[in-house]
Amino acid sequence: MTMLEILYLILGGFVILAVVFVYYILTLRRTIKENLITIEEQIERIEAKETKSYNLGMSSLRGQWLELLGDFESIRHYDQLAVLSSATKQFSLDLLGIVEKDDENKGNARIDFIEFKSGKFSSDTTKHRKNDWDLSKKEKIVKKLVDEKKVNYVIKEIDLPEWFEAKERE
Repeated sequence: MTMLEILYLILGGFVILAVVFVYYILTLRRTIKENLITIEEQIERIEAKETKSYNLGMSSLRGQWLELLGDFESIRHYDQLAVLSSATKQFSLDLLGIVEKDDENKGNARIDFIEFKSGKFSSDTTKHRKNDWDLSKKEKIVKKLVDEKKVNYVIKEIDLPEWFEAKERE
């Protein structure tokens, strides 16, 4: 083999290596681009979830504040006012208001089942259905039962068991 043939052989080897190297680099570049796009999409999804969580938290906090304000505002409209709380999340009623006798300031004697709903204000960023607050399924059930006058006054007698004892700590 002549020196020229050896040179062509070496040069051909380098060309083949260069082609393989360029192919590998292009493949690697495409894979990196695809991975970056996937990472960006995941970041966008995470940011959207964080925003949604933040908005839900703020909405819940706002609702609690407005409910507290509603409690205090309602005091002047009723003779008796019971704040209802529950061990379950999203209880269907907030207050029970009682006007004991007809009153020109408070209206006719009645019992009101009260559920507070916040109004929409210019600073409100919450997305509303039909631009207002609808009742939840459970709230609709309670409203229907009240509207149909399916309401009872129930007295339950409770006795402590004989074994029950409250002691001072030593």
